[in-house]
Amino acid sequence: MKLVLHIGTEKTGTTAAQYWFHENTEVLRSQGIWYAQSLGLPNNRALSVIARPADAEEDGFHHFGLTSAEDHAAFCINTREAFKRDVATAREAGARVFLISSEHCHSRLPLQGMVDQVYRIVSDLFDQIEVVCFLRPQIDTGLSLASTGSRVGNYVDKLHLGHIKPENVFYDFRKLVTRWANAFGPKAITLVPFKLNPSPVRYFKAALGLSETVTYIPDRRMNQTLDYRLVALTNTLVGPGARGRPRSLPQMARRYYVDSLPCEEPLSISLSDAQRLHAAFEPMNQQIASEWPSITATDLTPNWDRYPEVGTFDKLETADISPFLQTIFSRFNADLAIQRARVLLLESREAEEREDFVAAAHAMDAALPQLQGAKTVEPVAEWAADQHHHYLNRRDTLLAQDAMRRAVKNLEASRAAEDEADLERAIRIMERAIADLEAARGATSVAEWADEQHFHYTARYKRLLALMADQSTDARAPTDPASHT
Repeated sequence: MKLVLHIGTEKTGTTAAQYWFHENTEVLRSQGIWYAQSLGLPNNRALSVIARPADAEEDGFHHFGLTSAEDHAAFCINTREAFKRDVATAREAGARVFLISSEHCHSRLPLQGMVDQVYRIVSDLFDQIEVVCFLRPQIDTGLSLASTGSRVGNYVDKLHLGHIKPENVFYDFRKLVTRWANAFGPKAITLVPFKLNPSPVRYFKAALGLSETVTYIPDRRMNQTLDYRLVALTNTLVGPGARGRPRSLPQMARRYYVDSLPCEEPLSISLSDAQRLHAAFEPMNQQIASEWPSITATDLTPNWDRYPEVGTFDKLETADISPFLQTIFSRFNADLAIQRARVLLLESREAEEREDFVAAAHAMDAALPQLQGAKTVEPVAEWAADQHHHYLNRRDTLLAQDAMRRAVKNLEASRAAEDEADLERAIRIMERAIADLEAARGATSVAEWADEQHFHYTARYKRLLALMADQSTDARAPTDPASHT
């Protein structure tokens, strides 16, 4: 069985690929591809954690709840054992390829010893190993990283650009590739130019020989570039103290519908800044191209038409964030209104179980204005309008049920009055019962039943009127004189 180890790099569609691998696990298995289940899902980032020494703590340690050297040691043992079982299960299932994917193999394993440890973990378990690494122009990577940093609570400003340099191990792709080639051998390394292969899913479909006729869960578009004004908004929330690393600001305090807000003016670097920064990488990129035939210097050169004359990085400090705040507050209020409506729906159901139809209908009445307000806010407007229709129908049905119950009780009371020969009271009660059924006929869910009952109730009402008329006639009839003889 062959191992395909996808190591990134970061900002080359890895997250979308990992979700696709994970969500299509069964479809992939049916074609002989086994996506690792023992290294964390959907990102197999446990591999980078167990490849680092206990004293080289990084955010992956916190991700897996490791707070001490003992925790790390136990995690390494347990994960390696689980990994071996995972590989054995894949073999038993007849898998031809075992697939691992984690961009943290790029960003969290900066030393040769760490990559060597990855080799020791996997080398004895597979017949063949291929390390797949997507490379993207470093300036493009750095710009994409700025948006991602903002998403997780980093303060992002123009100082971020100062980190995009060859001396930064994150952007030193030559040393990255060299580390993995030293550990696994140059023949095991496959470098993929991201400019020519912007969809890892499409690449792996071809590379793994996957069927094009099979139905897959579609891949997602994730971690898209943010509008610079959203970046400015996050900066306002987290403050300069979060520059370079996320501030310990609760996630709930910095969630504001990022992925549903429009990106009208994406975060961007000016053309002059981009060309200046790229110039520092050109010697390195030329070396990579000379050492690895699958990559050219052009593959690592940005498409300059994507960079404007004036970048929005320069506008961060003066950005007008008010339109986004208005949209965000509208969404928050709409979501709050929807939750209030749901709570009122639960209260209505509880009242209905008690057969308190009036209270149940009143709860629905209170819910309707909440949804009415949410109907004015995109992108929940269509859903809220649909729910408003259902809530309205439920309210009408509850009122109809209450009216029907009153009608039945009035029918019983009318019969009792008739048994007591009080036709006048029986008629008055039937008039109320018929009025109740008239109200119930307005609810679609019970209209047919109410129509049928209305027919019978009206017939009874007419019969009572006729009896009342007969009694009146008898009372007015003259007495026959002969009867006294």
